[in-house]
Amino acid sequence: MFLTKKITSICFLLFAFCFNAFCQEQYTVFYYGNIAENAQVNQINISQDLVTAQIRTIPEMTLVDYRNSGLKENFLKLSDEEIKNLTDETIFNLIPENEKLQTTPKAVIFFIKIDKTEDETWICTYYAKNLETEKITSIQKNFETFYKILADAKNTIAELLSQAAQINLTQNQSQTRTPKENINDIAMTIEGVSGTWNGEKNITKIILMRSGRGFVIFSNGASMNIAVEIEKKQNDHKMLKITQQGNFNASFYPDIPRQKVLEYAENASPIQWTFMLTGSGTLSGFKNTLGLDDSDSIGPKTERVEWKKLN
Repeated sequence: MFLTKKITSICFLLFAFCFNAFCQEQYTVFYYGNIAENAQVNQINISQDLVTAQIRTIPEMTLVDYRNSGLKENFLKLSDEEIKNLTDETIFNLIPENEKLQTTPKAVIFFIKIDKTEDETWICTYYAKNLETEKITSIQKNFETFYKILADAKNTIAELLSQAAQINLTQNQSQTRTPKENINDIAMTIEGVSGTWNGEKNITKIILMRSGRGFVIFSNGASMNIAVEIEKKQNDHKMLKITQQGNFNASFYPDIPRQKVLEYAENASPIQWTFMLTGSGTLSGFKNTLGLDDSDSIGPKTERVEWKKLN
């Protein structure tokens, strides 16, 4: 009799746990992009891509990408005095009218405002508004560089949306591979290698996203957009190919005198990495870039590199 009651109690607890896991409320996130007057276009695009990638990893949230729906344009119409007088409440008046905001039952408006200070640091304010309760939530943080905003974004976005929706967000562990986990043929997918990497001289970190895009953050502050793809070679072995996107930038070659790099700009091919499986939390391969030969002349160079997974 006692055993029967014990089994019944365990079954009930398991049922309650599963019910809570699978019946968690779903929220729609209307993401209106990042307002960043003093940031470069490249920086803004990278930050917005990172935000959308992060929201898509949250099981309780469905992303609606409204980054080009008029918020930034409405902000730019304001005078300096009007911007100065904005509050956490009035800044939401800049959101363009949209019928979906009225008809979606469980929804959060979300956007980020990034300001550059006189001492060259950055103030990042995350805004969210629960359309059902009208509750406004904001988190403000200071960063020494723009790219530290990107490194912090994952946790802050999750914290903000959890507070705004008033629910506990599930950490999607399946999307995060620890450095100790093997990267085998199954894991050698864009999703499997997504995360943060490092290990290369003059590069602070590399962020690979599940969308097949990513970016490289250099120690000198430069950033490079990259495209990520998986290729099958002989015997169906997979290789990871990462290619520079966007315009040429002399800052991508910090070991070479800038003037030499600029003189070679028209002949330079995009930087490209090709990695093979290593059977561990590392990627080992080759980088096609620029370098100097023994006579100090600049030209194409292939060098061996290894990346280690941070998270």
